[in-house]
Amino acid sequence: MTSIQGTSVGRLAGVALTLGAMSLLSPVPEHRAEAETVQSCRRKGCKLNINTYRCICPRRRPRITAAQRCRRKGCVYQRRRRKCVCRSRPVARRVSPRRPAVLPAGRRNRRTGIHWVTISGGTFLMGAKHWRMTRPVRRVAIPTFELARSEITVAQYRRCVQARKCKNPVRASRCTWTLRNNDHMPMNCVTWHEARIYAKWAGARLPSEAEWEYAARSRGKNHKYPWGDTRPNCKLVTMSQTGCRIKHPQTVCQSPAGNTEQGLCDMAGNVWEWTMDTYHGNYSNAPTDGSAWITPSKYSRIVRGGGWAFMASNIRTRYRHYHSATGNRNWIGFRVARAKP
Repeated sequence: MTSIQGTSVGRLAGVALTLGAMSLLSPVPEHRAEAETVQSCRRKGCKLNINTYRCICPRRRPRITAAQRCRRKGCVYQRRRRKCVCRSRPVARRVSPRRPAVLPAGRRNRRTGIHWVTISGGTFLMGAKHWRMTRPVRRVAIPTFELARSEITVAQYRRCVQARKCKNPVRASRCTWTLRNNDHMPMNCVTWHEARIYAKWAGARLPSEAEWEYAARSRGKNHKYPWGDTRPNCKLVTMSQTGCRIKHPQTVCQSPAGNTEQGLCDMAGNVWEWTMDTYHGNYSNAPTDGSAWITPSKYSRIVRGGGWAFMASNIRTRYRHYHSATGNRNWIGFRVARAKP
């Protein structure tokens, strides 16, 4: 009897142990797993698909910052103050190419578009003592003549090209012929010979060096610069060395405060200007009647006025420079002159 009872108790204990192990190894009930999935899906801000038991999350829009909202309104966001500052917007208007700031002086030729300014004749002391190239100082007599108010522009040169008298200029970096809205920019990248061909078509010529200096000094006055003796700045002259931050020649006559007393524009800065004279190291034996000093054996020509990419000392009215007649630089242009009709 005792053995039978022990055997039954042992069997019962084995069955209990087996049932306990099976309960540990059995999976979590379906309803419990489903509840956990729903909770985890909701934490993510998503919804559970009952058929597939997958979390379906909506596409989240990128977070927009306060600075981005402010910029979308066209305003300025101040980070330190964390404030969006909006200003009244100006009325939109059509932007046209920049034109000369003031009305041209003198008479305008319809065929060429050149504005002529009369320069009354007189005598003046040409040269300076502090440069070797400008010595000796001598008295020069200048007859009355006419000079173009501005450097020859792209629009004016284009008329000569359309008339098939001038060739298309070179297309290179910073050449105004290739820039946008260039009608009122000075024509550069032309050789001395090309400038002379244009002058002939326009019924004019290149000015002599004496005529150029006489006009730049407001009929021979003792001025360092065309406007007087004030130091150059962006309101007086077009050049990068004065802090104007320009990368190519600019519109002619945009600095009227830097004009001469007769109304000539850009006699300093913007582009150097070809003259008729050949290069000589000084003024010894130079003519005193205002005519050009030409030596056939010399090939370089005098340029005057300074350019947009040069130092401020180069724009003085007495400063001289020279270049090969075949050179077509982006810092050299020209203006034309003619005898008083």
